[in-house]
Amino acid sequence: MSISYEKLMTSIEETALIGGWWYDIASDNLEWTSALRAIYEVEQDYEPRIESAITFYNEAYAEQIKDALQLTVTTGKAYKIKASITTAKGNVKWVFASGMANYEGNRLTATYGVFQDITADVIRAENLIKTNDITQITLDSLVEGVVVINAAGKITKFNQASENIFKYHRRDIIGKPIEILMPEPHRNHHQAYLANYHETKVANIVGIGREVIGLKSDGTSFPMHISINSIDGPSGQGFVGTIRDLTEEKQIKTQLDRLSHYDNLTGLPNRVSLINYLQKADSTKVITLIAINLHDFKKINLAYDFAEGDVVLKALAQRLTDFTGLHHFAAKDIADRFWLVIDHSYIKDLENCIIELMSFLKQAINGDKNRRHHISICMGVASSQNNDMLSNLITRAETALFSAKQKGINEICYFENLLAEQIISKYQIETDLRVALGEQALECWLQPKVNQDFKTIAAEVLVRWKGKDGQYIPPDEFIHIAEKTGLIMPLGAYVANKTAQMLAQINKLKPDFTLAMNVSPIQFLQANFAPKLVACFDSHQANLANLTIEITETLLIGDVKIVTDTINELGRYGIRISIDDFGTGHSNLKRIIDMPIFELKIDKQFVNNCLIDKKSEHLLSAIVSMSKVMDYSIVAEGVESLEIAKHCINLGVDILQGYYFGKAEPYRSFVKKHVENVHAVELVSQ
Repeated sequence: MSISYEKLMTSIEETALIGGWWYDIASDNLEWTSALRAIYEVEQDYEPRIESAITFYNEAYAEQIKDALQLTVTTGKAYKIKASITTAKGNVKWVFASGMANYEGNRLTATYGVFQDITADVIRAENLIKTNDITQITLDSLVEGVVVINAAGKITKFNQASENIFKYHRRDIIGKPIEILMPEPHRNHHQAYLANYHETKVANIVGIGREVIGLKSDGTSFPMHISINSIDGPSGQGFVGTIRDLTEEKQIKTQLDRLSHYDNLTGLPNRVSLINYLQKADSTKVITLIAINLHDFKKINLAYDFAEGDVVLKALAQRLTDFTGLHHFAAKDIADRFWLVIDHSYIKDLENCIIELMSFLKQAINGDKNRRHHISICMGVASSQNNDMLSNLITRAETALFSAKQKGINEICYFENLLAEQIISKYQIETDLRVALGEQALECWLQPKVNQDFKTIAAEVLVRWKGKDGQYIPPDEFIHIAEKTGLIMPLGAYVANKTAQMLAQINKLKPDFTLAMNVSPIQFLQANFAPKLVACFDSHQANLANLTIEITETLLIGDVKIVTDTINELGRYGIRISIDDFGTGHSNLKRIIDMPIFELKIDKQFVNNCLIDKKSEHLLSAIVSMSKVMDYSIVAEGVESLEIAKHCINLGVDILQGYYFGKAEPYRSFVKKHVENVHAVELVSQ
């Protein structure tokens, strides 16, 4: 007769009251076996979590098991703990819990362990102690040390766990006074306690658990927890002490404390320690905090491995330590961020000090296998101010660091209130823009474009946004922020939808009238840009052949295939492509020639100055001549006078746009001024 492995394991679990658990670190998933659920007295469909599992432990053991779990996850070190729990049904049980780590290669992936119900053993041991009917076998089965003494203070029982704790063999300790396990001055205190007990017959420490110092056979002392109970036996009253060695527990707490206050790789204080340092610093002193960040550090990890990157970080940490000396304070943040606190009491010139620091840190670093790494860094500098909280320095230094990184590499930026105001202002614009997009609170205005007869034949769609104060926010302020924050996508979709509405309705009166719509490179490079745009215009029955998309020259330096494929796809629907602000971007004439471009829109700085600046006039003329040869339509924007308009026409410009012909205005008023038979069109609501 055979039995399956699964049935055998289930039988072992049920018989021994042993449950198993597994915690996957990556997914934060905790699994219990059915036997473990039975021990906790929860339903079989109960889904455990680390946090909820710890709450089952009684208060005296909750922190201990939490620290042990944390150390296992952090370092892979195994643990074994005896503790009491309160089950889901309110029953108190004693359990033996253990856990260990699972590695895949050098990577810690999970922890697992067993959980045994030892309630019966504990209760049995307690009952035996109370009745003085204990046996050495029972004592030796206990995880904790047990030492029994008689009324005279002589040791009568000493279990296996006690031998392991105190490093005495029981044959050498039985009959010896209990003081042999105590260092001074506790030894004399205990003698005085026994004398007082014999006189008063009152045992004041019975039933009270406490932490004391123990003494091993080799003379070394250690922390331990002891709980003492009195027993009555044939030889009179005695005492039994239950002992737990706290050495490992203390080490765990020390390690966790170090991990929470120091960087594990470099040994430098971490961000928590930096905050504590600033909070405790003398507010009357002037100090400067420097935020230090490596530029493009990830390339070292990618080129070699993380071990090589660690070599660089440790070398940089050592340089900071050397620079810090006894008077300043260095710290390590996450990734490749460092901090340095400069005490002005020990420097004469802050600026020179920081320049020296930059020069010192930038020196090449020797890696493994004779590799040599040249690093670039940025620094943000903030100094304490009168009557100000020093902890605010972190925010200021990070603000200055952000500005330094925006400028480039090996930059040093000093915090100024204006810099913070600019960042706050941009963030406020971002926040308000999100709200405005959600409420569809923006507007699309139109600016006329005329032909050589000064007849309005087209318009450019320009987005406008009225702020909370009723004033319109310049597009230059919010378009850039929209591109930086990803809001350009919903903003572009909004503009496309409005453009489709307006084009469909204007074409009912003027079938050949066209609208030009600006598209950000971020939008244009989206894989589904063309299909979405076509679907949007189809939904409004707008003629795509009357749509011009204006893109910047910057887009042409991107992925050639994506840009070309998108332009060709749009071209199949009759959509025309115009290069906006031509002459001011990263012009690549070869790229322009190779792509199916319909129109070049000459930037207004060349148009505005064409009558007063020879270079601008020559450049304008050259662009027009080149465009004619390549059969491009030419638009001149920024036409602000009749003289400029006539000059552009003489050069061969096809379309004119500028304040001379009209500024951008709301859709309703534009239609009234520039579209015939306005009464026949259903106006788009803004």
